[in-house]
Amino acid sequence: MGDIARAAGVSKGTLYVYFGSKQDLFAALVHEECAQTAERTLVLGTGDGDLKAALITAGRSYIEAMIRPEHIATVRIVIAVGEKFPEISKAFLSAGLEVGVQRLSCWLEARIESGELAIEDPELAAWQFLIGCHAPIVMPMLFGGAPAPPGQCVDHVVEHTVAQFLRAFAPPA
Repeated sequence: MGDIARAAGVSKGTLYVYFGSKQDLFAALVHEECAQTAERTLVLGTGDGDLKAALITAGRSYIEAMIRPEHIATVRIVIAVGEKFPEISKAFLSAGLEVGVQRLSCWLEARIESGELAIEDPELAAWQFLIGCHAPIVMPMLFGGAPAPPGQCVDHVVEHTVAQFLRAFAPPA
């Protein structure tokens, strides 16, 4: 807390006025990281235009947000403290990935209503899409310390995921 107070230019007492404990401060930092990431995540169109292009844009924006060094560091910390402070892990999940899934689910529902997609469970499909984009790029960075991949690698993963997604959820002919 002393290091944080010095970096913020305030006293430790001032920090404790705003945050009752280190855990409260950490939870606020995690929430702020999730809010900032949510702003960068999942650039979704209005529903007009090319479905494939919209999904590629969404996949790329999602990956770009997930591979930011600050986000990777936050995820590592949340994993490390998850057993001792499960409420922080739950808050991270609900403010982060679950928000993205909900946004994508709503977007998919509009595409289902327009007849562009045939999906029985839009929420599950949203999870599948995001994890399909996420796993081959983010997991090696998160757990293996791999560097951020070059843009063509991200493009390949996202385009492959989009192609699989569209094959799985194309409306019947």
